[in-house]
Amino acid sequence: MPQHTTLRTRLIRLAHTNAELRPAILSLLASEATADSDGNYMSRQYLAQLSAQASELSAMVSPEQALPDWVEAKISAAANALRDVHNYMKYGG
Repeated sequence: MPQHTTLRTRLIRLAHTNAELRPAILSLLASEATADSDGNYMSRQYLAQLSAQASELSAMVSPEQALPDWVEAKISAAANALRDVHNYMKYGG
């Protein structure tokens, strides 16, 4: 993995966990993405992050573990949103 990709991934994670730094980090990442010739850069980064986090969460949750309602709701909302985008990209709008 190229070093700049690792740094960008770390910045994205930091933006998600640190509300104080979030605006500055997102602004920096947005300006770099705009300068980048690849218009899908940020979407691909978010998809990579989603994949990694989903895999990690799957390993963290045991089949018999009860999750709080708000956690179940967030997982359900994320799954629905991802399914909608997947269906759009696969089958068209």
